[in-house]
Amino acid sequence: MRFGICVMANVDEIGFFSHAETLGYDSVWVTDSQMLFSDCYAVLALAARQTTRLRLGPGTAICGTRIRPFRCGGRDAERLAPGRVHLAVAPATRHAARWGSAPCASRSTTIICAC
Repeated sequence: MRFGICVMANVDEIGFFSHAETLGYDSVWVTDSQMLFSDCYAVLALAARQTTRLRLGPGTAICGTRIRPFRCGGRDAERLAPGRVHLAVAPATRHAARWGSAPCASRSTTIICAC
C-alpha cells in the first residue's frame, strides 16, 4: 500500500517534503491555487531538489487559471526529479464560469499523466 498526502503550496514550509519522505510517505501533492497559496510549481521544484524518492505533483492543475506557457509548469520539477513528477489536469469549468471566462477545451474532466 502507498501513502500520500496533499498540502497547501507554501514556500515558507518547504522542509515539510523532506520530513514527509523521512516518515515514509510515497507522494506529496500540493494545491494549485495561486490566489491563496504559493505557486505550486515553484514549491514542487524546491521539493524536487531536497527529496530523492517522493512522487510529487499538484493535487489537480487547473488549466483555465493559467496562461498557455504555464499550463505544464511541472516540466522544471520533472527535470530536477525525473520520473517522480505527476500531473492531474482539470478544465476549470466551475472556476471559468465564476470569472466569466470560457472553460478549457478538454475531452475528460481529469487527465492523469507524467510530464
